[in-house]
Amino acid sequence: MTAVIKLWKNLRAGAAFERCVRPHVPRLHRLAWRLTGSAADADDLLQETLLRAYPKRAEVVDLDAPGPWLARVLHNAWVDRWRRKGVMRHSESLDDPDVEPTEASTSDEPLLVAVETAVLDRAIRALPEHHQVVILMHDGEGYTLQEISRILDVPVGTLKSRLHRAREALRERMRNGTLSSRAAC
Repeated sequence: MTAVIKLWKNLRAGAAFERCVRPHVPRLHRLAWRLTGSAADADDLLQETLLRAYPKRAEVVDLDAPGPWLARVLHNAWVDRWRRKGVMRHSESLDDPDVEPTEASTSDEPLLVAVETAVLDRAIRALPEHHQVVILMHDGEGYTLQEISRILDVPVGTLKSRLHRAREALRERMRNGTLSSRAAC
């Protein structure tokens, strides 16, 4: 009889975890895709994130804002993968069929918008990793600086300066069209 009760409690906890996490999955998947640059790698990273979070499901369910906590788990999983592989990003081009198209390129918007989106994506990927992550999280996914501070465990002041420098580097790259070499920021 106790085995049935234990199973029922585990099922209830799993359902509560799913209800808590489900609204954050699209945002986490976009962040994973932006970090990895590949749809398949983003799927794997998201799955790894959820697998890491599931054992702590009771804590996740009790959080007021589980989104930033889950994003931190995702970021840590991404960093762990990077450390294991020894490389931070993949070398897929924007024309790679494995890479998800941007929203602008799949809509009825003019081709110019799609081209500008591709140029901006290349410019962001050319930034140093610490600038790339903060601009993708803040400007791309809408996390506040306070949330990013909790996710990355970096002071808000540091994030403000990184965001400012990243935006300046992007402006400069877009203005000059220099997307081939990494800027020393």
